[in-house]
Amino acid sequence: MKTPSTIQAALYLDLELNCPERFRPGDADPEIIEIGIVELDIASLRIVRERDYLVRPHRDISRRCTKITGLTNEDFKGSKPFTDVIARIGSEWPGKATSIAWGEDGATLMRASRQHRVRMPFRRSIDLSQIVRQALLFENQLSLRAALELVGLEFDGCAHMAVTDARSTARLHAEIMRRLRAPGADPASGPR
Repeated sequence: MKTPSTIQAALYLDLELNCPERFRPGDADPEIIEIGIVELDIASLRIVRERDYLVRPHRDISRRCTKITGLTNEDFKGSKPFTDVIARIGSEWPGKATSIAWGEDGATLMRASRQHRVRMPFRRSIDLSQIVRQALLFENQLSLRAALELVGLEFDGCAHMAVTDARSTARLHAEIMRRLRAPGADPASGPR
C-alpha cells in the first residue's frame, strides 16, 4: 500500500473573545481580541514557531472577559484593529495553510473576516475537538484540558490565553499522530 502524502506544517489557531457580561442565544459572535497561532512541523512533530496577536477591541474589555483571560483594557494600548492584524497574519504565515483549532475558532475567524471584508488568512479550518469526539464515540465534546489528560499530557500554561491554547492543541494533535505512527501501533485498540 502506498503511504499517503502529508502536509509539511500545520497551523494551530486559538481565539479569545471579548465576551459580554451575559450571553444570550442568538447574539452575534463576541469580538475577537486575541489570536494565537502555533506551527507544528509534521515530520518531527515539534513546534517550530508561535505568535500571539492582540486585537484592539471596539468596546471596553468586560469584567467577565478579564476574569476568564486575565486581559484588561490596559493590555490593548497600542494594539492594532482586526483588519491590520489579519493583514499581518496573512504576511507572516503561509496563505494556503489549513488551520486546526479545538472548537469553532476557525469558523468564528471566517465570520469575522467576512464581516470586516478581509480575506481569511487560512484556506480552511479543521475542528480537532469534533474529530476526537467522533473517533472516540463520545456524546459530548471534551474540553482541551480533558483531551490532553486522556492521552497522558499535562495542561501547560494558563487556559484561555490564545497562544497557550493553540500550543496545547498542537501538542495534543502531535501526540495522537505520534501514537498512530508508532511501529506496531494498532489504531483499532483505542487510546493508551
